[in-house]
Amino acid sequence: MSHLKEVIKKIQRANISIWIEGEKLKFRAKKGAMTAELKIAIGGVKQEVIEHFRSVQGSDDQVRRQQTIYPHKTDEPAPLSFSQQRLWILNQLEENSAAYNVPYALSLKGDLNISALQRSINTLVKRHAALRTKIMVQEESPKQRVFPTLEINIETETIAEEQLQATAEAELHTPF
Repeated sequence: MSHLKEVIKKIQRANISIWIEGEKLKFRAKKGAMTAELKIAIGGVKQEVIEHFRSVQGSDDQVRRQQTIYPHKTDEPAPLSFSQQRLWILNQLEENSAAYNVPYALSLKGDLNISALQRSINTLVKRHAALRTKIMVQEESPKQRVFPTLEINIETETIAEEQLQATAEAELHTPF
């Protein structure tokens, strides 16, 4: 394994965000995460990291701040992002909450091609890792696992017009 890859793994394990601004390498980390040893290791690969960001992002005017240095590409559970940690803690305080659900009802007229809808949804799920991510507790701390694949199956049912409002209301309060 190259020295750069070793340093990147250390950065990921420490849950440190790295980005570039001009010729400077910037970082954000929890207190104590950026050790002197890690700072020296990053300094040793600084130019390689900057070159990588440039090759991915283009010229200086196109350089945008990054949240992570690389996507996590292993089957091992990874630490939660700060946003995920916040939402996980809120969920622990008020379990089975539907507070972050965004309800939306849609009325369609005509025939619906269920298999085409299902393929479309599964294409979105395949493209966006966040839709394949599960948060679980491991060794007393929350971790995330991104599944390589996830198939969504659409089930249909026929309900009477009078039951529609009650069914929609029940779905609204179902935790995500």
